[in-house]
Amino acid sequence: MGNSISYTSSDCHAELLNNAGTIKGRQFDSKSRRFAGISYALPPIGDMRWRDPVPLPENNIYSEEDGSP
Repeated sequence: MGNSISYTSSDCHAELLNNAGTIKGRQFDSKSRRFAGISYALPPIGDMRWRDPVPLPENNIYSEEDGSP
C-alpha cells in the first residue's frame, strides 16, 4: 500500500539570447523542464569566499561533459 509516481521525460533545448548558443535539459511534462549544472557566477574560492557572487564573463563556455565553465 504505497504511492508511486511514474513519469517520462525527454531531452529539450533552450536557445540563449544574443546567439549565445543552446542549453540542454530534460522536459517532464508540458510545464516542467530541468536544466542542471548551469553556473550563474564564478566559483566562490580564494578571496571570493564569503563575498557577493561575481558574474561569469560574457565569453564563458560550458563543457559538453559536465556543464562547468
